[in-house]
Amino acid sequence: MALAALRDVLAKGVVITGERLQETIDETVKRGRMTRQDAEDLAGNLVDIARRQTQDALADAAHLLGRSAQETRRVTRSRAKSALAAIQQRLP
Repeated sequence: MALAALRDVLAKGVVITGERLQETIDETVKRGRMTRQDAEDLAGNLVDIARRQTQDALADAAHLLGRSAQETRRVTRSRAKSALAAIQQRLP
Protein backbone atom coordinates (compact mmCIF):
# COMPACT_ATOMS: atom_id res chain seq x y z
CA MET A 1 0.00 0.00 0.00
CA ALA A 2 2.82 2.41 0.82
CA LEU A 3 4.37 1.85 -2.61
CA ALA A 4 1.11 2.76 -4.33
CA ALA A 5 0.86 5.94 -2.26
CA LEU A 6 4.49 6.79 -3.01
CA ARG A 7 3.88 6.17 -6.73
CA ASP A 8 0.91 8.59 -6.58
CA VAL A 9 3.08 11.28 -4.96
CA LEU A 10 5.81 10.88 -7.57
CA ALA A 11 3.39 10.66 -10.51
CA LYS A 12 2.09 14.15 -9.78
CA GLY A 13 5.49 15.69 -10.41
CA VAL A 14 7.20 17.00 -13.51
CA VAL A 15 10.95 17.06 -13.93
CA ILE A 16 12.79 19.67 -15.95
CA THR A 17 16.50 20.27 -15.69
CA GLY A 18 17.88 23.68 -14.82
CA GLU A 19 19.75 23.62 -18.12
CA ARG A 20 16.55 23.05 -20.12
CA LEU A 21 14.73 25.75 -18.16
CA GLN A 22 17.56 28.20 -18.91
CA GLU A 23 17.49 27.28 -22.63
CA THR A 24 13.75 27.91 -22.76
CA ILE A 25 14.09 31.23 -20.94
CA ASP A 26 16.90 32.31 -23.28
CA GLU A 27 14.86 31.37 -26.35
CA THR A 28 11.83 33.25 -25.06
CA VAL A 29 13.89 36.39 -24.47
CA LYS A 30 15.64 36.02 -27.83
CA ARG A 31 12.27 35.93 -29.61
CA GLY A 32 11.17 39.05 -27.75
CA ARG A 33 8.33 37.30 -25.92
CA MET A 34 9.60 38.36 -22.51
CA THR A 35 12.14 40.76 -21.05
CA ARG A 36 15.33 39.30 -19.61
CA GLN A 37 14.38 40.48 -16.11
CA ASP A 38 10.88 39.00 -16.30
CA ALA A 39 12.31 35.74 -17.61
CA GLU A 40 14.88 35.53 -14.81
CA ASP A 41 12.21 36.34 -12.22
CA LEU A 42 10.00 33.59 -13.66
CA ALA A 43 12.86 31.08 -13.66
CA GLY A 44 13.74 31.96 -10.07
CA ASN A 45 10.13 31.55 -8.97
CA LEU A 46 9.84 28.20 -10.75
CA VAL A 47 13.03 26.93 -9.13
CA ASP A 48 11.84 28.05 -5.67
CA ILE A 49 8.49 26.31 -6.16
CA ALA A 50 10.20 23.17 -7.46
CA ARG A 51 12.50 23.04 -4.43
CA ARG A 52 9.57 23.36 -2.01
CA GLN A 53 7.63 20.66 -3.87
CA THR A 54 10.66 18.38 -3.87
CA GLN A 55 11.05 18.79 -0.11
CA ASP A 56 7.33 18.08 0.37
CA ALA A 57 7.54 14.97 -1.83
CA LEU A 58 10.61 13.72 0.05
CA ALA A 59 8.85 14.27 3.37
CA ASP A 60 5.78 12.40 2.09
CA ALA A 61 7.97 9.55 0.85
CA ALA A 62 9.80 9.32 4.18
CA HIS A 63 6.47 9.24 6.01
CA LEU A 64 5.06 6.55 3.73
CA LEU A 65 8.18 4.42 3.98
CA GLY A 66 8.18 4.78 7.76
CA ARG A 67 4.56 3.66 7.87
CA SER A 68 5.41 0.72 5.66
CA ALA A 69 8.26 -0.35 7.96
CA GLN A 70 5.99 -0.14 11.00
CA GLU A 71 3.34 -2.23 9.28
CA THR A 72 5.95 -4.81 8.25
CA ARG A 73 7.17 -5.11 11.85
CA ARG A 74 3.61 -5.46 13.14
CA VAL A 75 2.73 -8.20 10.65
CA THR A 76 6.01 -10.02 11.30
CA ARG A 77 5.42 -10.01 15.06
CA SER A 78 1.86 -11.23 14.58
CA ARG A 79 2.93 -14.07 12.31
CA ALA A 80 5.79 -15.05 14.60
CA LYS A 81 3.37 -15.26 17.55
CA SER A 82 0.99 -17.39 15.49
CA ALA A 83 3.80 -19.71 14.41
CA LEU A 84 5.05 -20.03 17.99
CA ALA A 85 1.55 -20.83 19.22
CA ALA A 86 1.15 -23.50 16.52
CA ILE A 87 4.48 -25.07 17.46
CA GLN A 88 3.61 -25.03 21.17
CA GLN A 89 0.33 -26.80 20.49
CA ARG A 90 2.20 -29.65 18.80
CA LEU A 91 4.68 -30.09 21.62
CA PRO A 92 3.86 -32.70 24.30
